[in-house]
Amino acid sequence: MDTRALRNPYHDFDGSPASTQALFDAQGKITPEFAQRLSSTVSELLAVMENGLKSADPKDCTVYTGWAGIALLYLHLHRVFNEDSFLQRALEYVSRSLKCLTHRHDVTFLCGDAGPLAVAAVVYSRLRMTQEADECINRLMQYHQIVVNLSGGLPDELLYGRVGYLYSLIFINQQLGQDRIPLQYVQQISEAILVSGEHLSRKFRVQNQSPLMYEWYQEQYVGAAHGLAGIYYFLMQVGHLGWVIVVKLRGPVVGDVIIPVDIKGALWK
Repeated sequence: MDTRALRNPYHDFDGSPASTQALFDAQGKITPEFAQRLSSTVSELLAVMENGLKSADPKDCTVYTGWAGIALLYLHLHRVFNEDSFLQRALEYVSRSLKCLTHRHDVTFLCGDAGPLAVAAVVYSRLRMTQEADECINRLMQYHQIVVNLSGGLPDELLYGRVGYLYSLIFINQQLGQDRIPLQYVQQISEAILVSGEHLSRKFRVQNQSPLMYEWYQEQYVGAAHGLAGIYYFLMQVGHLGWVIVVKLRGPVVGDVIIPVDIKGALWK
């Protein structure tokens, strides 16, 4: 067994009420004792994390592996526990992130400057620091022209591409209200991703199998980070595009019948 693995000391779930009675009450809610145990464990793990951060890369601003990711964790904990101390910790870490932005054309939520700006906008908004929140959103929206430019070489995938930027906009609207980022910006990014997918589908001559196709470093991926799954998922988070995506992935509607497409055949024909 990998030495990094943790031994599981618990018995397998057997479906009996006795196996969960210490965890959930008769209504299926977490018992106070178990809730306290979870809360204590969260505190213990946060202490371990904070100690480890003493040797973290001071210049890593990203959500993926850096300060903005820690800020996002504390933002989530504030939502769950409603403790102001967590929001203050989120502010501390996102402020550190904003001081070391890459200022490159890395425009995604996870690996670029868009993520720290989006997280900061939400943290500032929660703290009613309206001017600072607006500034972060304005800076985020300045990447718009880079992302919609289909001739700029930007990929479409989640970690480093257009979908990663799209999620930054979706994240803000989910957290702060659907009109915080104007619909036209979200729509233009989404349509650029669709146009790019249609172009590659024609390029690889797989329109009949998959009307949308994407690649990463000249390879077609199906997973979440670089591939079709991640791109399709976040496109379908944009409400007005939901039916468009279904039609493109499932096939055209003829009467009451959806004509299926063969994505697998498009990838491995």
